[in-house]
Amino acid sequence: MRYLLKLWSKIQEPRVISVLVFLMYLVLTAGALSVLVSPPATIKGELGQGGMIALGSLVLMGGIMGTIAALPGVWWLERLAVAGVTLGLSTYAAIILALHIIEPGNRFFQFTVVVALIIAQVLRWAKIREYPYDPKLHDDTIILIKGN
Repeated sequence: MRYLLKLWSKIQEPRVISVLVFLMYLVLTAGALSVLVSPPATIKGELGQGGMIALGSLVLMGGIMGTIAALPGVWWLERLAVAGVTLGLSTYAAIILALHIIEPGNRFFQFTVVVALIIAQVLRWAKIREYPYDPKLHDDTIILIKGN
């Protein structure tokens, strides 16, 4: 039990947010793996095999980096994760919107869900963009960055 409490204490505050961000990256990693193993036929048809591998790889690498970075508050690494995930999801959103416009059927809900996740990534970027680590965990980092 003590070991679990020690691990819990190492998670960046607020811990609930850090755990939820970690879970978001974990889910993105699983989704990206599924795209690489068995890409959706309609998206693969629009983007091609190479494009699906690139899209899936961007989200996969972002998801992996995010799962590593989210709990301890390693923001320099998480910024790379946000960039990869955002680029991959933006590509995916553009394809969904194109399919919505040019093919029969309604893909608008799928598009809005992906855009909402992109917005969540932008919000995360706004939170972590200034310092390499959470300054609350590493007071000496603030001094080094600010030049004091």
